[in-house]
Amino acid sequence: MQLVSILSDFGAKDYYLAQLKASLWSQVKDIQVLDIAHEIPLHDIALGAFYLKNVLPRCPEGCIFILAVHNFYDQDCRYLACEYEGHYFIAPDNGIFSLIFPEERMVQFFQIDPSKIHDSNLLRLYSHAVAMIYHRMPLQELGPAVTEIERKLDLRPVITGSQIRASIIHIDCFENVVINLTREQFEKSRDGRKFKLFYKQHDPITEIVHHYGDVGPGEVLARFTEVGYLEIAVYMGKASSNFHLNKNETIQIDFY
Repeated sequence: MQLVSILSDFGAKDYYLAQLKASLWSQVKDIQVLDIAHEIPLHDIALGAFYLKNVLPRCPEGCIFILAVHNFYDQDCRYLACEYEGHYFIAPDNGIFSLIFPEERMVQFFQIDPSKIHDSNLLRLYSHAVAMIYHRMPLQELGPAVTEIERKLDLRPVITGSQIRASIIHIDCFENVVINLTREQFEKSRDGRKFKLFYKQHDPITEIVHHYGDVGPGEVLARFTEVGYLEIAVYMGKASSNFHLNKNETIQIDFY
C-alpha cells in the first residue's frame, strides 16, 4: 500500500484537511495517509522543513510527501514535484525545497501543469500529482522541468573562533528547547575544547549527555536530537517554562 505523508498549516479545527484527504482517496483508494503535523503556524515554511527533517529518516522508501505549508491560491503560482533519495515530494514553489534539500541544485523539479487537471483547484492539484506518482508515471508527465526554484535562507548560528551564538527554533510538546545548531557544527567549532552553554541568566551547561536519564529528575541537560540538533531539556520537567526560554531567543556557547 502506498504511503502518503501530509504536512500542512491547515489546522485541525476546519474541514480543509478532510477535503484534501477526501480528494486523495477519490483519486487513489489504495493509499495509507500519515499525518506529520497540521498545526504549523501559517506560512512558516522553516518550521515545516524542520518537522519534515525529523520524520523523513523514519519513512519507508517510496513515500509521497505533500508539503502543504504556505499554499498559494493564485493560478499563476507554481506547484512542483520531485524525487529525492527514493521519496517523492509535492509542494508550492515557496522556498521550502531549499530548506529541506542541502543540494537542491542537484534535484530535478517538475512544474505541475494545471491545464492537465479538470477543475484544477489546490486539492485536485495535489491529488492528481499523487495519482500520477502512484501509477508510476514519469514526473515529466506532470509538466515541464524547472531550472530555477524559489530559495529561502535558513536562520543559521553565528560561529567565531571562540564562540557560537545560536537561536531557539522550536519548542516541542514536552517543552524541550531545540537550537539551530547541529552536532557537526558544534564539534567542528569545539575542536576538543571545553565549553560553557549560556541560556538567560542561569548557570551554564558544561557537558553534553546522550539520554535524558543521564541526569537526575528536575535537572537541566543538553543533548543532540536524533537528527542532530542541539536541545536543552529538563529530565521529567519543562525547560521552556522553567527557564523562560522562547522561540527565536539566543543562546551562547563559549569555548576555552
